[in-house]
Amino acid sequence: MQEFYGTTDLKEPWKHEITAPDSALFAGKRPNIVLIFMESMSSHYLQAFGQQEPLTPFLNQLYDKSLHFSRCYSAGFRTGQGLLGVLCSWPSFMNRNITSEHRLSVFGGLPLELSDMGYSTTCFISHDPNYDGLYDFFSSNGIRRIYSKNDYPEEEYVGMWGVPDGYLFDAAIQAINRKELGYQNENQKDGPIFISILTITHHPPYDMPADFPLTYDDEDYDSVRYADECLRDFFEKASREPWYDNTIFVLVGDHGVSMEKQQECELPDMINHVPLLIFGKDIKAGEYDGMASQTDIAATVLSMLGHSYTTNSLSVDLLNHQRPYVIYSNGSWVACRDQENLFLLNYIEDVRRYYRVLPDGQVENVTPDAHLLEMERYCLTTYQLELEQLKNR
Repeated sequence: MQEFYGTTDLKEPWKHEITAPDSALFAGKRPNIVLIFMESMSSHYLQAFGQQEPLTPFLNQLYDKSLHFSRCYSAGFRTGQGLLGVLCSWPSFMNRNITSEHRLSVFGGLPLELSDMGYSTTCFISHDPNYDGLYDFFSSNGIRRIYSKNDYPEEEYVGMWGVPDGYLFDAAIQAINRKELGYQNENQKDGPIFISILTITHHPPYDMPADFPLTYDDEDYDSVRYADECLRDFFEKASREPWYDNTIFVLVGDHGVSMEKQQECELPDMINHVPLLIFGKDIKAGEYDGMASQTDIAATVLSMLGHSYTTNSLSVDLLNHQRPYVIYSNGSWVACRDQENLFLLNYIEDVRRYYRVLPDGQVENVTPDAHLLEMERYCLTTYQLELEQLKNR
């Protein structure tokens, strides 16, 4: 524990300071922030990661125009795990649905920090607000206004998940323009805004609007195309609004997907490897090719704003510090990865795997060296510390 986190405090073992540099890009400013969770958007759908089919033409273009993180991994393989990772900078293990199990727990993180900075905080979801305990989880962790299925007309529903992505994006733009957001008081209506949008259409059973033309015999591919078209439409409409130039857009996959044809190991890369883009008028486009996690979004964005804070989380300011490893999970498997190595643990069967990551993304089984054994200790320590902290929540 002390080896990696420098403490023996089991209550707040990840506690550390995020110190923003004086030269932060938005120091002294308060740009709006729009955070888009892209449902099941694995990096493997994007051209930059080898996809040959034209599934995401708009996202491909935006990727090149953004500060993008090419080695970003989701915390887990459930939407709730992605929300916990991005908003609160916590990892997810044991296939647990923490947003439901600990729905009233305060984890801290991005919405609470932004709220303290004077931002309104709003979330848009398409479905039942109580699904996976999301209403309570959002409310407990700084989201003051939650738009959900209950706020949309029934004639706009297209299936079990409520409204499709296109309607959800339009609803967000309308709420921003009407100033119907999660304000602390009336004086905030002219202040900076933080909104998060949780897309849904690229989720089985892939309920798309009836007028969307299908191209493939694969609903998964067509729903990715639909998701991309909705992003294009959203950005085109938003670009005509007065608040657009003063907005930072953060796009991240909530988790990836699993495809039988691409299984290089017990926990395939495409399940957790997700796109992460930060886009805005004053943000220089380029690639960050170090290791990155969903848990780093809060520290990185807040540091860009020149905001220093104390956090009990795994968040790293990627623009000023390097993350040595990323930790992620799916089901009974937990992974610790860097650019050249991969450690896997099946905590139910107590099976451990040690791999070298090859240039083509495949892996080869190896005898663990000192570095892989250190990764194993880091993974086990972090896993055990999360379990210990959750006992007290």
